[in-house]
Amino acid sequence: MRILHLGKYFPPFSGGIENFTSDLLTALAAGGVTTAALVHDHRFGHFRPLAPIFAETTEAGSRVHRIPTYGTVLFTPLSPSFPLALQFGISRFKPDILHLHMPNPWCFSALFLSSARRIPWIVHWHSDVVFPDSALAMKAAYQIYSAPEKQLLRRAAAVIATSSTYLQTSLPLSPVSHKTTVIPLGINPDRFYRPTASDLRWADAQWGDNTFRLLSIGRLTYYKGHSHLIDAMENVQDTRALIVGSGERSTFLAHRIQNRSLENRVCLTGHLPDPQLQALLTSCDALCLPSTERTEAFGLVLLEAMQLGKPVIVSQVHGSGMPWVVRDGIDGLHVQPGNALDLAAAINQLRYNRDEALRMGQNGKKRFDACFHISPVADQVHTLYRRVTTHDATGS
Repeated sequence: MRILHLGKYFPPFSGGIENFTSDLLTALAAGGVTTAALVHDHRFGHFRPLAPIFAETTEAGSRVHRIPTYGTVLFTPLSPSFPLALQFGISRFKPDILHLHMPNPWCFSALFLSSARRIPWIVHWHSDVVFPDSALAMKAAYQIYSAPEKQLLRRAAAVIATSSTYLQTSLPLSPVSHKTTVIPLGINPDRFYRPTASDLRWADAQWGDNTFRLLSIGRLTYYKGHSHLIDAMENVQDTRALIVGSGERSTFLAHRIQNRSLENRVCLTGHLPDPQLQALLTSCDALCLPSTERTEAFGLVLLEAMQLGKPVIVSQVHGSGMPWVVRDGIDGLHVQPGNALDLAAAINQLRYNRDEALRMGQNGKKRFDACFHISPVADQVHTLYRRVTTHDATGS
């Protein structure tokens, strides 16, 4: 079986979907599936209309083709040669299935290529296109984007949603729910860096002498809810919160910390290299993902914490996969989105009840092994491939 994946970027680009796709290709290859990927090159260059496609082979044997990219517009890579590359890839690779990772407008190329239309598609729905009300340009662009999006879903032989809660609340997926299968995202824990003693000593220095260590990881952007975590820390004692990530709200968050005189208890670390990030994950007492919008469709960082046996605090955002991944009172705690007092209460609950926190972390590790390790996830995807090829489906 030969599967051609169409994605946005690919490692070493740092992103949740990109890391998942890489792990998935490796696990599928281990199961006997021949895979290749067509992605945008994240290393933007000068405009070269005839620039070659940069191809490489992963350790697992998957062929990755990076299409030249000349910047982005509304978060969309500018890769004018993508349709030609797709046509060429289909001709050379001869896939049995196209696996389209959405959202990515360049996947719409499949609608206009006869060679692509002859092959069954699986659409992997990582997220709806979600934007704040103030993003008028994106709102206008979505009016254009939504028409081919509907066509793509209609023609798909099958659709993958990453959680049942997201499927139930996604307007674009509603008309195709009958052919949608819920398969969660997963990660391969073996690829993560194992901190050395020196790394852990560095982490201990970052935590200081506080009795409870709270970690938050994510881009510093509007929907991540970091401001509410900072506010919550006003009602928490003997706890240090480290917020790892970079983004457009870093200055705003730094001023918020200073205005509340929390410099000794809340720290913005900025982006960290993997050895330091993994040292903090290994040495923390709990992870907090306080996102407030459904833009946080799943939260792969939750899996990174759960595979290490860490309890997790998540916002109970309606329609997000976060409260589906982490079960309230079992693997971690749910809090009301944007409610700093509720968040502070959850932090204090874990801080003062260490046995309960340990139990939640152990439950989360068991849930990760059973549901979110990349091996069982890849098995479910492989089963779907077999079903689609057996029926030679072409969509409805």
